[in-house]
Amino acid sequence: LVPLEVASLDTLARHEVVLNRVYASVANRCWPDIGRALSWLAALEARGVRCVNNLQASQADYDKHLAAGLLARQGVSTPPTLRLRHRADVEAQAATLAAWGWPRVLKRATGGRGVDVRKLDNEADWQASLNLLLDQGGLGQYGGALVVQPFLVSRRPHDLRIAIVNDQLAYAWRRSLVATQAGGPAWLGSVSAGSTFEPHEPSPAEIA
Repeated sequence: LVPLEVASLDTLARHEVVLNRVYASVANRCWPDIGRALSWLAALEARGVRCVNNLQASQADYDKHLAAGLLARQGVSTPPTLRLRHRADVEAQAATLAAWGWPRVLKRATGGRGVDVRKLDNEADWQASLNLLLDQGGLGQYGGALVVQPFLVSRRPHDLRIAIVNDQLAYAWRRSLVATQAGGPAWLGSVSAGSTFEPHEPSPAEIA
């Protein structure tokens, strides 16, 4: 196991297989490191090195906007998702955002553990979050984009994680949903925020 900061691309390229373990949930503090990992995966694959968590898989893991588009193209129901990096992006999408109404969910395009995930119920909440995250640099060293989605009420008290390998079910589990405000509705799936893991027996429709 070699940290990205001290790894050498030439050294990695001498191996037949490279396992990329830079997961978005722990790497979300620094976008440049994520970009570096993706560029190395591209270079390794160009040299014929097999990569576990390869370039395509890692790009989808690191970019919620890209992942939403891939899901939609595969026929998987997913909320419409907009990428925001500057105030100009917000202004360009003003008509779409207005049509969505409230609530909305704003979060990092890359990351996990519930970091900077916000359910915004009105214009005042929206502007306050944009002011902090976009205008005042509230994202710190992360440096990546945000995504915004209309808030959809879950039909289940949990979310699902289902792994498919070669079109076959590998495993499945779920996380309970938790509230982010005292007395508020349970809507967020995040172990860091208090969700619990549970086994899940997926239905044929969920597997499909």
